[in-house]
Amino acid sequence: MKNNPFQKLSARLYNVFEHKNWHMLWQVHMLVQNWPKIVDDTVAAKTKPAYIQKNILWVYVCNSMWMQHMQAMKLQILKKVRMFLPDADISDIRWLMQPHDTDTDVPDKTHRETKPPDPERKKAFTEMATIVENKACRKALCRLWEVFHEK
Repeated sequence: MKNNPFQKLSARLYNVFEHKNWHMLWQVHMLVQNWPKIVDDTVAAKTKPAYIQKNILWVYVCNSMWMQHMQAMKLQILKKVRMFLPDADISDIRWLMQPHDTDTDVPDKTHRETKPPDPERKKAFTEMATIVENKACRKALCRLWEVFHEK
C-alpha cells in the first residue's frame, strides 16, 4: 500500500511519538507536574525530577543535605513513583546536585508577569486553526499557541 501524503495525522502520530522517544519526555513532564503530590510540598520545593535514563529516575536536589535526606526516603518515593507511572518501569532513583542555572522551586504561575501575544499574530493563528474540525481540539490548540507565545 502506498503512503498517502494526506493520511490523517492521528494515523502517524504514534510512530512519530515512538521514533522521537517522546513517551519518556512525557513521563518526566508528568512527574514534574505532579511532584508535590508524589512527595510533598516541602520536598518538592527542594527537589525536581530531571530525567529518566535506563529505567532510572534522576532527581535534582538543591544541596548535599537534601541529597542525604532524599536517600533516606528513597524506597518510599520509589514506591510512590512506581504507583504514579506504572508503565515507566522505574527501577531506581538517583540524585543529582541542582545545576546553578536551573531553579529548584516550582514557579507560581499565578504570579508570573506575562504579556499576551501580538493580537494580529493571534488572529492569524486562530484563522489558520479553523481547519481543525473538532471545536475542543481547535480551542486547545489555540490556547497552547497563546501560552507558548506569551511574552
